[in-house]
Amino acid sequence: MYLNQFQAGTTAFTAVVTAEIILLGDEETELTIRQDLFLASVSLIEALGGGWDTRLLPAKNELVKDFSVLPQLPPNRSGGLFEQPASPPSP
Repeated sequence: MYLNQFQAGTTAFTAVVTAEIILLGDEETELTIRQDLFLASVSLIEALGGGWDTRLLPAKNELVKDFSVLPQLPPNRSGGLFEQPASPPSP
């Protein structure tokens, strides 16, 4: 967004650089959270006395497919992620 505004001449390049710095920080935070999640999973398995069988590990594409740091809404009855808001009653 800021890059488009910069190219249109409506914002300074420092806004673009600042937005990219924030994005990089957020991406680093996501990677740290994923690493912590994996380490916690291994620690839990070890604490429960379980072993580790590499044949049971998901493939790389399966790990990336549904991962999100944001909470996911449960599907509704129609299979969508949320219900449409009810229309206001007509006068």
